[in-house]
Amino acid sequence: MKRAFVIHKIWMINLLLINALPIFSQQIYFSKESYIRFFSDAPLEDIVAINKNSKAALNTINNEVAIKIDMKRFEFPNKLMQDHFNETYLETSTFPYATFKGKINKEIDWTKPQNTSVSVSGEMNMHGVQKMMILDGRLFFDPQTKSIIIDTNFKITLSDYGIDVPNVVFTKIAEKVEVNAQFKLSNNTSKTPELALKPK
Repeated sequence: MKRAFVIHKIWMINLLLINALPIFSQQIYFSKESYIRFFSDAPLEDIVAINKNSKAALNTINNEVAIKIDMKRFEFPNKLMQDHFNETYLETSTFPYATFKGKINKEIDWTKPQNTSVSVSGEMNMHGVQKMMILDGRLFFDPQTKSIIIDTNFKITLSDYGIDVPNVVFTKIAEKVEVNAQFKLSNNTSKTPELALKPK
């Protein structure tokens, strides 16, 4: 588990660290907690899944954001849904991760507390397909505890990422899936940020 965390962290640094900076460790924030919920509203059955094992990083020098989602870590209400998700739809044995790398579209004063709406333009890679996306959300920053919370809601169109749903079960799954993602980040290794993520 510790080795996996180190690998994830190295991956984040490689994505965000464009130029070697002596103070980069003070400027890159890594996720301490994550909460991703996807919801499919369909005629026969609503489908909800939760993932609390994703990783995110934010570089406050260039406002770049990187996210890595372990697709196998989504938890469903029952095993049949989970098996269909992993084996039939997302094919997680072949495409185990979804990633996003982007940049916040406005300047942020990281010396002051923040509670502001933001958008992030970047590239989503899922199921072997890369597409440009703009994620809208909210950013909270506490300079005293050195903690950041990012909260975003967006929709994924399954066909955009080559995700085919067999006709026999199509009525169970909406073509567009609603996603809520929250990340709590910090570069303070001495204590855990006081802010907490709250499921919606």
